[in-house]
Amino acid sequence: MNFLVKLFLIFVLFIFSLIVFLPKEQLFYQFEKLLLKKEIIVSNELSKDKFFYLVIENPDVFYKKILSTNIEKVQFYSYLLFTKVNIENIFVSKSFRDYLPKSIENLTLSHSILDFKNININSSGKFGRLSGSYNIFNKKIKLELKPSNSVDLSFLRRFKEKEGRYIFEQSF
Repeated sequence: MNFLVKLFLIFVLFIFSLIVFLPKEQLFYQFEKLLLKKEIIVSNELSKDKFFYLVIENPDVFYKKILSTNIEKVQFYSYLLFTKVNIENIFVSKSFRDYLPKSIENLTLSHSILDFKNININSSGKFGRLSGSYNIFNKKIKLELKPSNSVDLSFLRRFKEKEGRYIFEQSF
């Protein structure tokens, strides 16, 4: 019995150490290299490696060399079986406002081993509440919008109304 308890404690300590000492900033830089292949550049960011997560502050995001967004804060959490990215206060440039709302207060992306094929998406802002998922295997995104009264109509027209709900579906 003592052997099993010691083995369990060693395993828990190993997992804890792995999470704490994981080179989070290096993983972020590798992620930036992947984004670069899609012509997405993240610049002017300040990264801070916290105990259990990584914080990126004030990044500017460029798509095809055009400033698309400025973000106040991005937090990356990774716990072996569960990964979560929380993005706060996204300000969209004028050239991308036909595709995205002017500002997004909160955007959360999460992925779990238990639902390995989907990345869950939740967002909120002056436009309303948005929830959905992105299927990794068939590369299809499904979003449902609960619009607020002040939603921009150019953003809303990208959604189809079905039974009183606003739905966006697209394959990439």
